[in-house]
Formats: sequence, C-alpha cells, structure tokens
Amino acid sequence: MLLWIDGFDSYGTSGTPSPAGIMARKYAVVGSNLTVVSGRLSGYALNFLNGVFTSTSPGTVTTDGTMVVGLAIKFNTVLYNGRFLSFYDGATEGMNLRIQTDGELAAYLGNTFKQATLGLGIVSGSWYYIEFKVLCAASGTYEVCVNGVSILSGSGDTRGGSHSYNNTFYLQGNPATIDDLYCLDSTGSINNDFLGNMRVETIRPSANGTSTQWTPNTGINCNAVKEQLCDDNTTYVEDGTMGHKDLYTYANLTGITFGVKGVKINTDAEATDVSAITLIDKCSSNGTESNSSQTLTVNSYTSYGRILETDPSTVNTWTVNAVNAAEFGIEVG
Repeated sequence: MLLWIDGFDSYGTSGTPSPAGIMARKYAVVGSNLTVVSGRLSGYALNFLNGVFTSTSPGTVTTDGTMVVGLAIKFNTVLYNGRFLSFYDGATEGMNLRIQTDGELAAYLGNTFKQATLGLGIVSGSWYYIEFKVLCAASGTYEVCVNGVSILSGSGDTRGGSHSYNNTFYLQGNPATIDDLYCLDSTGSINNDFLGNMRVETIRPSANGTSTQWTPNTGINCNAVKEQLCDDNTTYVEDGTMGHKDLYTYANLTGITFGVKGVKINTDAEATDVSAITLIDKCSSNGTESNSSQTLTVNSYTSYGRILETDPSTVNTWTVNAVNAAEFGIEVG
C-alpha cells in the first residue's frame, strides 16, 4: 500500500522552504538546513546542505513488517559512510543506506556494516533512482535497487529495535538533493513491492468544477485555492454549512504519460470556530465520489494528505485520462 508521496513542489521555488513552517505541516521531523532547488525532471527538489547533518521524517507511517522507500537522489559531494536513508523503529535506527567515497552503496544495521556494492561507481552531480526494501525480522531480508536494477541484497537479523517492523523512515543529512519520493508497505494487492523509477508530478486546480458552494474571500473559488506557494489567509474559500462542497478541475498531467500508481490529495486548512469542524477530502471520478474525513485544527493551518491508489469510478488503477478528467475538492462534514 502506498503510504507516502512527495515531489517537493509545494515548499517554495528557492532558498529555505516557505512559507515558514510549511514542511512541518506534513513532516513530523524537519531538518533545519534544507533548501529548495530545481527538480530532477521538472518542478523542485529538496536539497540537504553540504557539511551539515540533518534529518527529515514523516513520522509513523506503518507497523507492517516490510517497508520500501524509493527516491531520486543526486549526491552533491561523496562522503565516507554518509547515510542518506534510514529506517527506524521508534527512536532506534535500523537498516540504513550510506554512500562511500568510492561511489559504492553500503547497507548497515544501525552502525553495524552489512555489505556494500562492488563496481556500482555512483558519481556526484548525477541523478540516480534508489529503492530500499527491508523485511524487519530476526530472519529478515533487505534489497537495494538502483535505476530499476537489483544491485544488493542480504538476509539475517534486520531489526533495529524491539519490534519486527520499522514504523518510519528518515531522509538523512548526507549532502544531496532528493526528489520523487515514495514509501509503501507489503499490505494490499497493489503497490506492495518495488515500483521502479518513479516520477511525482504536482498538478493544481485549473477551474471551478461541478459544485461551488464555498465562499471565496476574493475572486472565484478556484483562483482562491490554486496558488503554488501556500498563502494561508491571503486567498481562501470558507464555509460552515454541513454538506456544502467545492469541486475543482485540475491541470492535466504532462510529465506522466502512463502507469499512474496513485494520486495524493493535499489540502491546507484550518478551523476558525471552537466547535468541532470536519473537513471531507473529495475525489469525483466519472460521477463517483470518494470521501475521507479530517478533523480540523482551530486557528492553525495543517496539511491533510490522502492517497488514492485506485480510481473510485472503476476500482482499478488510475489511468492518465482518468486523473485528467477527475475533480478534487472539499466538503463540510
């Protein structure tokens, strides 16, 4: 099951992620030495500054025994045993990947060396798509793929903590640029193993959809919510009537032409009343609506993320045409 997707296109266009605190709306741990730079294929990416160790983590994402993380990475400099991706059981580091000065990848359990690649020859300044899978167990396994090819695997005790699972991952502070990130576990019938070289494309509202019941503070509904850089109370839509909904059409996918593994809806919202307010994230595909409820925080913007692995209309994997035709939006619950 897909647990996490990020293309890093909603944290500003350069310099420190902005507006202030925007990454903390999604990530439980946010490093203090991060910048936004140009992305791998388009858009933007997250850069870990040279010479500074930092960590970024989404917090708990699963308690399944298997976790897979895939990411595009460009090493700015190659450091000896510089970790860049770590799996954690709570506060305890488990299996992790490091880059060596000779351009090889090394697998560790905590600080205990497991094994390294031979002849991989990663160089700084080039993009690679690296995927790391760990079955966390006393007799566990791990495997590393680079650009869709399995290049390292092993078995043995892969537990870092007391549980036979890793509940989160950390992007660690080896100087590098990261883009097109996904995380999944082994649950469900799809998206439960390596996905291969992935691209995360961000699209935003382009026009009002089939329902416009919320009130914009200025202009039309769509224009109040489509900004690339979240502006919070500068432009927004609001409503307090149960059942009122706004739906928006979105710009078409341009970089992804086939093989949509999942769609993630990101909504930044807050409650302005002390009464309990529920926000319903909506997807409308070919007339079929799919809903997910979130309890809003009073006077504090939070980013609510929802992943749909299948098209609600067909209950099959998404097609590009289906994504392009779908409407996404919000409802007062």
